[in-house]
Amino acid sequence: MNRFASMALSLSALALTAGAYGQSQIQVVVDGNPVVFNGQGPAMVQDRVLVPLRGVLEAMQAHVNWNPSNQTVTADRPGYHIQLTIGQTTGSVNGNPVTLDVPAQIMNGSTMVPLRFVGEELGETVHWDANSHTVTITAGDYNVPPPREREHHRHPQLPPPPTPPPPVNVQQTVWVLPPNMVIPANLNIDLDSSQCRPGMRFDCVVPHYPGLPDGCRIEGVVSDVVASIGGGPGGIDFQFDTIIAPNGRRVHINGQPMRLDQPGMRRDNRGRYMAPGGVFNRFVVVNDGGRPRFVNVHDHGPLHGPAAWKEASRGVRRGSGDVHLAAGTSIGIRLSAGVRL
Repeated sequence: MNRFASMALSLSALALTAGAYGQSQIQVVVDGNPVVFNGQGPAMVQDRVLVPLRGVLEAMQAHVNWNPSNQTVTADRPGYHIQLTIGQTTGSVNGNPVTLDVPAQIMNGSTMVPLRFVGEELGETVHWDANSHTVTITAGDYNVPPPREREHHRHPQLPPPPTPPPPVNVQQTVWVLPPNMVIPANLNIDLDSSQCRPGMRFDCVVPHYPGLPDGCRIEGVVSDVVASIGGGPGGIDFQFDTIIAPNGRRVHINGQPMRLDQPGMRRDNRGRYMAPGGVFNRFVVVNDGGRPRFVNVHDHGPLHGPAAWKEASRGVRRGSGDVHLAAGTSIGIRLSAGVRL
């Protein structure tokens, strides 16, 4: 039996056997490494196993992009370009149309695709272990025929298995955000030291970011303001206290603004920004020669107080005027403590 026929039988067996198991029981291993799904995990839809596209393909060293305007996801790796549209059963691999058993769809903020698509159209070796309920994917074989040359290897469609019973006591997905994680966010309004007042609330939109459901917002509050006097620099001190999930759930956070290019910033294995712990106190924004500058201030007194403002404005050029952060400005929000969303 050739490699593709064997793989097709394995996938059919997966569809028939995995139906009795809930999504929390199905595990995915790529090249010997378990794939950790902090959010949505594998699930059964129309008797087919669906897996999160981003989690699985990124484990295969693929680059994944999401276009919210047309609900289309693309993935690239050597020898392959994949495009899928949410809700459609037809996608493309290297420009060739491919039919999916069930359409790509979004579950709890994750783009889900049929495992059969991942296996057959990417030329991977897929194995289902019924005893451990584990899907094993062996990646890295790029020397395979393109999809159209492999059409005749496909196994005939088997009759669908019996409909599994509905899940019982399905729990809401929990997103775990570690301490010192930095979330990029875009301001929804202008912030200007000549107009802001302490206590003023505002919010930011979080673009697609690993470890967070799409569509999150983060609320902040202006703590203190120093307006420009006689051409001197203006400054704004603000904090972030609430993250709002796409379903409207509100969770309290202790968030500090900071630069995304701050020295010492790193990326974890999921691509998230991480700030070194125990280094930063608080950042305020001052106007330095017509440009906003994030300044790390050790003094925790009021920004307009002599000590804090002397530290924040040290080295700032005269004639700077009020600081202005335009709507759409991207800033980093560092979590002082971990939260569960």
